[in-house]
Amino acid sequence: MAIISDLTWQQVADALEDPTAIEVTGTAPNEQVVINVGKLTGDAIGALSDQGVLEFFGKLFYACYQAQVTANTAVATGERLGAFLLPTTTTQAGGYVQISMQAQLRVLVAANLDNVTGPNS
Repeated sequence: MAIISDLTWQQVADALEDPTAIEVTGTAPNEQVVINVGKLTGDAIGALSDQGVLEFFGKLFYACYQAQVTANTAVATGERLGAFLLPTTTTQAGGYVQISMQAQLRVLVAANLDNVTGPNS
């Protein structure tokens, strides 16, 4: 099987609670992949002044991690995508749980963010 170095938007959408949160809008040749913040978070978001950025990125990163796990199924060691690390949790005072999520990127051409892939594990 081929080395996995990235995910598709469809793989991430499939890992979301509401897969329609990521969709293609427009018609050829002007299609765009759009992430609907309200659909992704499940909240009513209607203004740039609305809060919810942390929830958005938390849910998006977790969906990316889940999509990576699915994509890596039956892929040989050394060929699996290892960009989205397993979220870690710690118990905090007051009943809150802290969840840490990380993404690792590998840039193939120094300082060129137009050519980014994930590391393999």
